[in-house]
Amino acid sequence: MATDLLKATNLAGEQADNLRKTDALTLHRAGFALSLRNYEAFERDIPPEDWQAHRHAFFAAVIEHLLTPVKFFELAQYLPRIIRMATACEDFEYLDKIINALGGLIIKVENDCSLVIKSLAAADVPAEARHLW
Repeated sequence: MATDLLKATNLAGEQADNLRKTDALTLHRAGFALSLRNYEAFERDIPPEDWQAHRHAFFAAVIEHLLTPVKFFELAQYLPRIIRMATACEDFEYLDKIINALGGLIIKVENDCSLVIKSLAAADVPAEARHLW
């Protein structure tokens, strides 16, 4: 394993760094997916009032950490499942907080982010495509 890493860094250190980042992202997503799956099992098997504190802590963590420009695009695929769980457990207060946080996220992305294609200079974007950005 160490020799493979050494070979990768000898060829191009950037690739090894990207591979590590890819592995970390994959592990992060897998860990989140497992946690969400466990909460979905609780939702199916346990009355909502019996695990309300844990569920609310999970929703609060989702609002604080997932619904940010940095993490949202990594874990956005799980949002429909989270919304479904909040609805099934009748956590409408947290559902409202999630929807409001999504609205805030949209505003942050519109104000603070710019759309670019890394391999294409802005001057080379076809005129008919510029208005779509």
